[in-house]
Amino acid sequence: GGLAFIDGQLRVGDVLLEVNGERLAGRSATSVMIADPHASYTLLVVRVKSAEVEAPLLAFGEQEGWLQSVRARDGVALALERSKKCWVVLQGAVLTLYEGGPRKGGKDPRSYNLKGGQCKTPVMQLRGAGLKQPPVIDAFLKSRTCPFTLTWPDKEVEHDLVFGASTSGDRSGWVKSINDSLKRLNAGAPTSGWLVKCPGRSKGPKWTKWRRRWFVLTPPTDGASPVFRYYESPSAVPSHPLGTVVLNRSAQLSAAPRGGRAHAFSITSQGVRETKPITTILAATSVEDLARWMRTLHEAIAASGGMIGRSATLQAIAARQKVPSALVHLDQLKMMDKSNLMQQKPKKLRDVLEHMHVDFSDVPLPKASKYTTIEDATLEYKTELVRRIVSARAVAGISQTFTIHADRSNK
Repeated sequence: GGLAFIDGQLRVGDVLLEVNGERLAGRSATSVMIADPHASYTLLVVRVKSAEVEAPLLAFGEQEGWLQSVRARDGVALALERSKKCWVVLQGAVLTLYEGGPRKGGKDPRSYNLKGGQCKTPVMQLRGAGLKQPPVIDAFLKSRTCPFTLTWPDKEVEHDLVFGASTSGDRSGWVKSINDSLKRLNAGAPTSGWLVKCPGRSKGPKWTKWRRRWFVLTPPTDGASPVFRYYESPSAVPSHPLGTVVLNRSAQLSAAPRGGRAHAFSITSQGVRETKPITTILAATSVEDLARWMRTLHEAIAASGGMIGRSATLQAIAARQKVPSALVHLDQLKMMDKSNLMQQKPKKLRDVLEHMHVDFSDVPLPKASKYTTIEDATLEYKTELVRRIVSARAVAGISQTFTIHADRSNK
């Protein structure tokens, strides 16, 4: 916005060597001008050739700019991975990284689909106390950049992306733009995946085996109800569904282990042509799938006006299938992120570790000392408990199941 910008002869990236024939030799041009004032000045400028040709090659989108980037997993940079300066472009649901800028002959860009992603800034403090950061975040902080992360909890992308923006304002802009794209993407995108389905209660013998089916949940849009269908395989979508689970105002989602399959959930609902509520039972293969299906089904049912205890019949069915609420609560707690876990009381964290069969007997109880307050000791104690919960969740590979009640057929 100064005179040089208005004049247009100088450009960003130009290097000044001389002012009126006097070499700068490390001095600023301003200091030389102040020491020897004139009405006008003659400048010797070096302009890097690529600065002229690179600008037209830069890709643009809904959001673009320079960021430091590194690929990481569990808070640690991948082997042989170093932070790199990238030109990053957000266009729709795709984030593209150009290492060093999109120059002709440069490295091929890396593109990432945002579907299933989560974009967050690190939590630096909890109740006024600083929190220890993962190594990859700590490295960005030491380089005086403002980090934020893009992760895929369901492993659509096997690694995380950690970015460093030059200012907190730039970081806020990127996080907002990416989260806005994720909201638009999730609003109309179906959730799909394999679930094991319990055979219908109205058809077939009770010893019929559970069957693996491909389920597709399309969320409600523009007043239309959500649709939850299942197929023989992904190749059968969308032409040949085997059946549909009704998700309307009568629908109820609840936890209900069945048939020796733990951590299950159920959907009980009644269609327009049905004389009584029907319950469908499904089972998932992992804790990640459990969280994903429960979250998306809860949102779909809530949008349809469904709620627990809408009718006496549904309430009675739910009561017969009810799981101890304490166990359900512990399952929910162990799936929380670090920041939410840190807000729990130490006793609750110990209960979660016991529920996960993780030993914590070697962690000393918090107590004040000459050098440590009870508040600091408690924070350190909780941090170690949370670390063990997160590590056990990531390493143990706990297999969990979902149960959904609402079978319309024996398919």
